[in-house]
Amino acid sequence: MLLAVYLSGLEPLLKIFLSLGLTAWGLMAWAKRPGGIRTVIWQASGDWRLLSGSGGWMTAHLLHAWTAGPAFTVLFWRDESGGRQLALVTPGAASEASRRRLSCHLRWRPNAA
Repeated sequence: MLLAVYLSGLEPLLKIFLSLGLTAWGLMAWAKRPGGIRTVIWQASGDWRLLSGSGGWMTAHLLHAWTAGPAFTVLFWRDESGGRQLALVTPGAASEASRRRLSCHLRWRPNAA
């Protein structure tokens, strides 16, 4: 789909917005797959506990996180088996207070990724 946008005769600014929208849509679809992350718990030790869609808990280390505005955060982890995990935190996934606490934690954590 991104290739179709790139090859289209649309204005460059419209191509950028469409590409960003398609990328966000793809990330959200991937995060909601059956094995995707459903619950995230930060532990005082610095590790995270992740509950997958299949019902299993795993320990993970945060690799990277970024925020696009106050309502959209993307988190990337490496789990205990070495696999990579992704979670998207949106207004529908967490309350405003939870998103605000997560944003503060990510900004001020001592071992920033």
